Amino acid sequence: MGYISIDGGGYADWGGRPALNLIIRDYSPDIVRCFGYVDGETNASWAFDTEGYYSSLYKGCNQVITSRNGGYTFTVGATYKIEVKAYYKSGGTYYVSAWSNTIYVTISRPKCPPPQIVALSQDNNYVWCQAMPPSQEFDVYVMYRVNNQGAWRGGALVPKSEVSIGDWIYFAACTERDGYDDSDFIYPNPIKVLGRPSNFTGFNVNSGDAMNYRVVGDKTVYAYPVTATEWKSFCNKVNDFREWKTWNRRTFYIPTKDDDFTAVIYNSVVDAINDISGTGNQIPFVGNDTYINAYHFVRMKETLNSIS
Repeated sequence: MGYISIDGGGYADWGGRPALNLIIRDYSPDIVRCFGYVDGETNASWAFDTEGYYSSLYKGCNQVITSRNGGYTFTVGATYKIEVKAYYKSGGTYYVSAWSNTIYVTISRPKCPPPQIVALSQDNNYVWCQAMPPSQEFDVYVMYRVNNQGAWRGGALVPKSEVSIGDWIYFAACTERDGYDDSDFIYPNPIKVLGRPSNFTGFNVNSGDAMNYRVVGDKTVYAYPVTATEWKSFCNKVNDFREWKTWNRRTFYIPTKDDDFTAVIYNSVVDAINDISGTGNQIPFVGNDTYINAYHFVRMKETLNSIS
């Protein structure tokens, strides 16, 4: 009598399609053909040989099937018994050489790849979590709860009418499929419910007024109607809007008496506003030696105050 040993596994792809894998680990030299059976069925679901009729038989060969003989598919979570009958050949006739060891294989569900959290944001009416699936074959399921208390509720969009200013919204997201557990979810940092900052009320100049380049303490000289204190107040307001839109606050340079108000200073604040103002409401940058006049300050103020 010869011998044959087998191994295998049960799998399901991300779409939940189950399959069984049979591996021929070792066998005696007399064996030229073998058949694999699921749950003791009469008809074989695998066939290997050394003569070119079936899948090639060699030590370590394997074959994955998605249905057993007769076309019946497998079930995720189910356990199946697999055995192999091996044959030797003598005078043109095949004879049973050995039965393999018996293995029991459970088809496990694969862990889905997580979604990607693209953004946590808010406006006057909603707080939301934007999540993207790992590929087009998946959907994303998002839940939230307030202050990390109570039951999770389904939804990526939280009406501010249902929460309070200062509340923390905790989101959880996973790749959607039939059934999931806590380990499937990813939990981004919570987002604080903020009220929209009040509009900036400074820069009360006419857009046609001419200005010099210099910011001078708290008094206006050289017909320059914007002071360092007012500029600092505007920069703080920009950061308040950035925080409300869940962007990081920035550190801005605040010119003082006798400092030149350069394009770099201006553009750093323009860049911070453009982050949150939307693609259709971008403020142009200025180049070196560009004359900055009242129009530029009014444009920054109006753009910031228009953000909702």
